[in-house]
Order: sequence, then structure tokens, then C-alpha cells
Amino acid sequence: MRQKKAEIFQHMQQHYGRLKANWQGYNGYDRWFSKDLNNAKLGTVGIYRDLVPAFQALLRQCNGDLQAFYDAAEQLSKKPKEERTAELDQLIQSASAWNSLKQGSL
Repeated sequence: MRQKKAEIFQHMQQHYGRLKANWQGYNGYDRWFSKDLNNAKLGTVGIYRDLVPAFQALLRQCNGDLQAFYDAAEQLSKKPKEERTAELDQLIQSASAWNSLKQGSL
């Protein structure tokens, strides 16, 4: 199992190198890939990806106004964890409903 995981992590790093070759010198992920990959580090990516729809919904609620979005996100960050999680869950549900409407399935 450890050997297979090490092979997968090595493959990810090699794949990143190939992707990066097409980025005209952009090195924004070098630091992340320079450290050993592990489950905890990969978990942060999953959490981030899971919350992207919530923040997209928040931006829509702010009518695309980035300053209003940043202010709303900052206010959200100051709330207790349970309240923040509940609001993020509501935003995710809003995003799901919006995507369904957009696709014409509601």
C-alpha cells in the first residue's frame, strides 16, 4: 500500500512538471509540490474544491461585486464554526439549485 501511494505521489509530481512546462514560467504551485505529499495535504485540496460552489454562490449574491464578496467572506470567517458551516452548506445548496436552473432541469 505504501509503495503504491508513493508511486501515485511521484506520478502527480511528474504530471505537475509536465503541466508547468506550458505555463510560461508560472511557478505558483512549486512550493506546494516541493514538500512531501501526504493524505493531510491532499485533504486540504478536497476541502477547497468542496467549498468552491459555496463561494461562487456568495459572489452571485454579491452581484459579482468583488469588494462586497470579500467583505461578505470576511464576515463569514469571523462567525463561529457551526454557524459558518451552516451558511456554507446553505450556499452550496443555493449553488446546486442555481446550476439546476441554469441547466433547465427544474
